[in-house]
Amino acid sequence: MRREVVWVVDDELGAYHAVEGVAAAIGMRTEHVADGLDLFDRLEHHLPDVILVDAALRGIDGFSLVERLATHPAWKHIPAMLMLTAEDIETRRRALRAGVRDLVRLPLDRGVLEAKLLAIRSGVAPIIEAASATPIPREATDYPRPASAIPPDEAITALETALRVRQDMASMTVHDLGNPLATVMLAADLLATDSLSPDARRRVQLLQGAAQRIESILDTLGRFSKLDVGILIPDLEDGDPHEVVQECVAAQQFIADTKQVQLVVHTPELPLRVRFDRAMLRRVLDNLLALSLKRAPRGSSVILRMTAQTPPLVRFTVMDFGGEVTEEMREQVARAPAPLRGEQTATEIGLPLAFVAMAVDALNGEFSLDHEAPNGATFRVELPMPQSAVRPTRGALARAS
Repeated sequence: MRREVVWVVDDELGAYHAVEGVAAAIGMRTEHVADGLDLFDRLEHHLPDVILVDAALRGIDGFSLVERLATHPAWKHIPAMLMLTAEDIETRRRALRAGVRDLVRLPLDRGVLEAKLLAIRSGVAPIIEAASATPIPREATDYPRPASAIPPDEAITALETALRVRQDMASMTVHDLGNPLATVMLAADLLATDSLSPDARRRVQLLQGAAQRIESILDTLGRFSKLDVGILIPDLEDGDPHEVVQECVAAQQFIADTKQVQLVVHTPELPLRVRFDRAMLRRVLDNLLALSLKRAPRGSSVILRMTAQTPPLVRFTVMDFGGEVTEEMREQVARAPAPLRGEQTATEIGLPLAFVAMAVDALNGEFSLDHEAPNGATFRVELPMPQSAVRPTRGALARAS
């Protein structure tokens, strides 16, 4: 008996291995295809039963590749699914116009992918279908397809409605999580006022730092739930970014101590009074510090430096000694800001850098990555921070000196 074949077009092997495990569990065979050129060469000699395409392919991107498949007389009957990291409205529109029949989120949900593959085998219509004529039957195995497809305008309207419901649910979730989080933060603050041993006080400080990080993440999630065009809108307020640096370092200190990595911080001696987005800056520095600590070998250092520039600019530099800068890291920085357009790879490195790139772009700043000889990485974030109309108090200046 012939085993159905799934082709995975992926210039890396991460998605391929994930699909391979799911397909094998339902009796399907998986083959890896390196890129679009390789795919078209192979299609001249063999036809698969399903094609999964990574949207972030180098060279010919996944959207263009699927569009070519959908318009080719001999190939357009092959079910093709696009693998991407986001499903915003613009991405869905682009997918519909390209003839994409279904989308698969990365990282892969095994249960969802298995259901989609089984649906294709049984002839059930996929979630997204572009308007087209009745598919051409395949010669070897003819899976029944629906006689008609959903018109693109109706599909887009349905998707916009679904995304609005998703945004409302995300906003509701953020609001509902805020209440128990406030209780946790209040309890931690009350514990901090008790007479505690040094070890107990350290645990309470760890709890406070984790609660503050959750609060920052919820703030970011709330902003993402309100996105309509894939951009972040800064929320500027008066303050001193030095306070955010201290909060980030305090939140990451436990991890640094556990890894025996020294966190070295350099900030201006005098306080700054500028306008900036406190929550977004917190998430940027949290991500960069967490990534650098993950890379840093035991016994090394991670250095965070903040300097004020003229005209009103503030530069943040995070340096580690965790080996060479990978190609993935360079790509995530260089390809900013596209994490919501299905063009990013969902990895422990890719997503934090993708968010940093997107946030820095929203703040009209610059984000760069350099390799430091002999073995380290330096992340640089430069943000315009206009001076506040409120001047630092004499007391603040005295404390700084």
